[in-house]
Amino acid sequence: LRELADHVAEHEPPEPVIAALLELRSVLTAPEDHLDLGHCLRSLGLHDAAREELTTGLGDDLDPHYRDEGIRGLLSIEVRDFDRRFARAVDELAGAADPTEAVAEMESFLAVQPEFWPALFFKAMGAKRLGDEELALDCLADLLRMCPQQPDALHEMAELFAARGNPKRALECIEDALIVRSDDPRLFASMARYLESLDRIVEARQAADDALQLDPDDLELQRLRARLG
Repeated sequence: LRELADHVAEHEPPEPVIAALLELRSVLTAPEDHLDLGHCLRSLGLHDAAREELTTGLGDDLDPHYRDEGIRGLLSIEVRDFDRRFARAVDELAGAADPTEAVAEMESFLAVQPEFWPALFFKAMGAKRLGDEELALDCLADLLRMCPQQPDALHEMAELFAARGNPKRALECIEDALIVRSDDPRLFASMARYLESLDRIVEARQAADDALQLDPDDLELQRLRARLG
């Protein structure tokens, strides 16, 4: 079904195949199969049937990747031109002088699908750029309730705590992020900075060494390690 979903997006199948897909709705049991069928039906423009299958699949415990894809599928049905609008809002949050409109766009996606955590993440980034650290932290906290240990959210939360003069809480966030993503030199670099702020220099050096082992050519990491002595 997953491969078929990709195929029908480019080549509409004959009517008997479409009829067979619709009949599958009454026999599938696994939530992943409902989601895959929903993506097939969405690609065919059968939005009512697709919505029903995606909603059914999302009603059970799922692998996070499957859940994210299912929610995106529903958004692509409910929000006109969703993929383009989401990508544009992400770009604006990164580069626009005033990200207010992009934040509002993320809020519009959340109004349709409150569990679409990427919108919460980028809303937090926009709030941070606008100077609303409280809103940014609230968004990240909501995100982490849905996706515990999401490493990008934990890293951003750590940076916000560090900026507020709370390196101890920042360090706790980074330690949680490293459980999931232990090969990210940025996390080790942040850990080194937070440990330095806590006067735990020996541990900070080790964290900087770990970062350099992962990315030995990074000049910023080299300067960080040199500063730690």
